[in-house]
Amino acid sequence: MRTAGNARSLAKVPGGRRCGSLVWEFGENLDTNKVHQEPGLSSQMSTVISISREDVTPDFVTLSLFNTLFMNFCCLGFIAFAYSVKSRDRKMVGDITGAQAFASTAKCLNFSAMLFTIILTIIFMIAYLIRL
Repeated sequence: MRTAGNARSLAKVPGGRRCGSLVWEFGENLDTNKVHQEPGLSSQMSTVISISREDVTPDFVTLSLFNTLFMNFCCLGFIAFAYSVKSRDRKMVGDITGAQAFASTAKCLNFSAMLFTIILTIIFMIAYLIRL
């Protein structure tokens, strides 16, 4: 998105591109590229790091650890934790497809452990209230 300041600085340098407070002037050759500092602006540059969507694969380690400690119905939380660690290892190696497969399994196991533990807790509460 260009502002009036960007358009004005681009108009000063023919064929130029504004980057922070620097204006790049592109020549025919890569050796003839020039950089002009605009007066009155600081020379600080910012760095932008773009993360692609495929690198952001959730591995559910924290959820698996929570389920292992508090909702470990039939060891499903522990098994989910193992799959989460496998998913994190695959992600570190660069195997995104394998990481997504292990993360999907860990997610299913985590939610199954939570569901079974909550249902079992509700059943025990109802059984206790009926006894009274």
